[in-house]
Amino acid sequence: MKRLFVAALALLLSVGAFAEGFGLVGGFTSSQMEMKDVNFKSSAGIHAGLAYNLPLGAGFALQPELLYNVKGFNWGAESSDVLKEKAKFGYVELPVQLQWGLDLVMLRPYVLAEPFVGYAVSGKKVLGGTEAKVDWEGMKSRLEYGLGIGAGIEVYNRIQVAFKYYWNFEDATQWNQVSDKVKAKSFSGLVFTAGIFF
Repeated sequence: MKRLFVAALALLLSVGAFAEGFGLVGGFTSSQMEMKDVNFKSSAGIHAGLAYNLPLGAGFALQPELLYNVKGFNWGAESSDVLKEKAKFGYVELPVQLQWGLDLVMLRPYVLAEPFVGYAVSGKKVLGGTEAKVDWEGMKSRLEYGLGIGAGIEVYNRIQVAFKYYWNFEDATQWNQVSDKVKAKSFSGLVFTAGIFF
């Protein structure tokens, strides 16, 4: 699956080099998951990929993206500093961002709503210092879907900086295969993204 993503990214990059509106995006993903009887900590990850910005008129724009996004969660047992666990998952995601903003010539501040779907292509967990791959056989599904809402600013129709908060809506009980400490709530968190468009 990673090879397929790399091939798709290379194809889109080669097309994007000759097409106006294509861009490179990347940034920081902070994710969390609700736990029971544990010391919660957020997990830091990164995301990167391609985007295409399509102006629709009246201040609206549509921006589909193809991303590799790393999400995870960390926890520690309340009764012990030794029992610490963490897990990270790599998703290929397809968000479709609807933007609305004001054209101020050099600047375009905008708000955004972004439904997304994704598929987990990698996963690992660490318990007591021992790292292991996630056993996908025991998972209900690798699919995810959710929604992001936020705001950003575009400079000279070329550079974008945006912040958003997102929620994953899939059934999080599947992560019980990773740890029995996970409640039936899935990932949520903050995302910072910067992009450059050609």
